[in-house]
Amino acid sequence: MKKTLCLMLIVTVGLFSLTGCQTAMGIDKFYYIIALGIDFSENHLLKVSIQTTDNGSGESNGSSGSGSSQSSNYKIYSVEAETIDSAITILNNYLSKKVNLSHCSALVFSEEVARSGISPYISALNNNTELRHSCEFLISSGSATDVLDMVSKSGESFTSRLFDYLTTSSDYTGYSIISTFGTFFSSLQNSYRQPCAVYTEVKDDIIQNSGIAVFRDDTMIGTLNVLDSISHLMVTNALNTCQISIDSPFKENEKADLQLRLYKNTDISFDMINHAPYITLDLYPEGTIISSGESFDYTDNNHIKKMEQATNDYIENIMKQYLYRITKEYQSDIAGFSGKYSSEFLTKDEFDNTHFQELFRESFFEVHVHTQINSSNLFNKQ
Repeated sequence: MKKTLCLMLIVTVGLFSLTGCQTAMGIDKFYYIIALGIDFSENHLLKVSIQTTDNGSGESNGSSGSGSSQSSNYKIYSVEAETIDSAITILNNYLSKKVNLSHCSALVFSEEVARSGISPYISALNNNTELRHSCEFLISSGSATDVLDMVSKSGESFTSRLFDYLTTSSDYTGYSIISTFGTFFSSLQNSYRQPCAVYTEVKDDIIQNSGIAVFRDDTMIGTLNVLDSISHLMVTNALNTCQISIDSPFKENEKADLQLRLYKNTDISFDMINHAPYITLDLYPEGTIISSGESFDYTDNNHIKKMEQATNDYIENIMKQYLYRITKEYQSDIAGFSGKYSSEFLTKDEFDNTHFQELFRESFFEVHVHTQINSSNLFNKQ
């Protein structure tokens, strides 16, 4: 009898382990979001837009190799609400599936929203445990919905790649920065560095990086152009490679194209003169000549030195313009000078007593550029 009871108990437990739970949700119960856009509506509410695949499962339902437009495979849904959470609740009800942000590859805010103060929306999204901090973070010059719509119609098999391209292109152009939801949220909590993000524009059916969106605290206050972006990456030692075009030092109306990288981290030193920060920067770019015009002789060492000096002058000029804009025009320390200066003090109280963050807008700079152009590099004359 005891053996029979034990056998029945084992069989009963086994049957329960093989049965599904009624509350379990499979992938067919979710809408996996590719991108999320935040705008203001005409009714002064939030307009929250999501980009998802046509079947909502995270996979395109278009026929393989059909060559059909991407717009037939991706959908954009928009709702108006007072908060992001309310908007997602409305979407959950409207779509009859639960919105899931775990696959979201891009978070796009319109410039209008960013200029109104972005902290409440960032906090709400950070409380959503599904949203990854590696999600790309973009500020759009126009409507965020337009960005989602343009990407949906791009014809790219996986539209998440396009959002990656918008930010990772900084690795080889220097025209923008690496910008993720995590880095932006972290900078909002950082008292030594102001936030910034990729600034993108939609023009003539083309989405492109246009530099950097500059914030003071949680409010966007302006933009920096692509040359400012190259300067920013040099100051922060984040430049991978970029290409510049300078006036040839050998012939008027002739250009030389160079590919640059840093062969040494930028040195930054500080001093206080008349209660104003005096900041000295030494930059160490290494150049590879891509095209030099007909007047440049790469076998002549004097020509190499003249090209190096011309590059030094060019970088010094764009660097001073960038530094002027972040100190005098925007008064926003997106380069983290405060953090670098604070490392020279033993305690936080000692640093706070300098009032560096308040004096940052009074900063003035000395810039030294030490370009190296390797004469052994091979290149073509035009």
